[in-house]
Amino acid sequence: MKRRRTILIFLALILLVSGISHFWLNHEPEFHGKTVTQWLDRIEDMGAHHSDNEVGCEAAFAAFGTNALPVLLKYSKARDGKLRAGFLRFINGQKLVPIHFKTAEERRGQVYLAFVYLGTNAWPAVPELTKLVKDPDEGVRRYALGCFANLHLDMDTWLGVMTNCLDDASPVVSQYAAERIRLRYPVEARYLVVPNPAGKLAPPNKPKK
Repeated sequence: MKRRRTILIFLALILLVSGISHFWLNHEPEFHGKTVTQWLDRIEDMGAHHSDNEVGCEAAFAAFGTNALPVLLKYSKARDGKLRAGFLRFINGQKLVPIHFKTAEERRGQVYLAFVYLGTNAWPAVPELTKLVKDPDEGVRRYALGCFANLHLDMDTWLGVMTNCLDDASPVVSQYAAERIRLRYPVEARYLVVPNPAGKLAPPNKPKK
């Protein structure tokens, strides 16, 4: 009896979460019968390729264009609080019902790829991404910087944001910024900063301790 009650409560929770998700999805743009979020869920499986009669994710986000940005930016700044994180661990870890709800970290990874597919359609997101690379949450900063780094903007705009991330409190973020600067602008990078073996950033020619 107790087990049956537990299962019923569990199923009720899943239905509640699914209902809320369905409500939000109904307010998203659609392409070939799928919302932006549903296309995000296909990114990991399909990449930018066609599969049977399905249209590839690259084509989907090209069709969405700038209309996809509100959804992508919403996921870019999303965080899993302690309560939600615990709930997701419980739901995703159980074996009764084969179901998986995406964590904020997983969503940000999908958004990163979606920004690649958007190309120049992602440019209107620059002001918001510029704010997110300064977000208190390291995960939000890291993925926002990744999205921004892939944009083909003019050198001054791109370097302005990237160099501001060189002194980020997170070594992961600061080193990523340095690596991307070196890859895109190797000449200019020599006059900015270089990563030393200790994993920190130091001006060029600065004696290593």
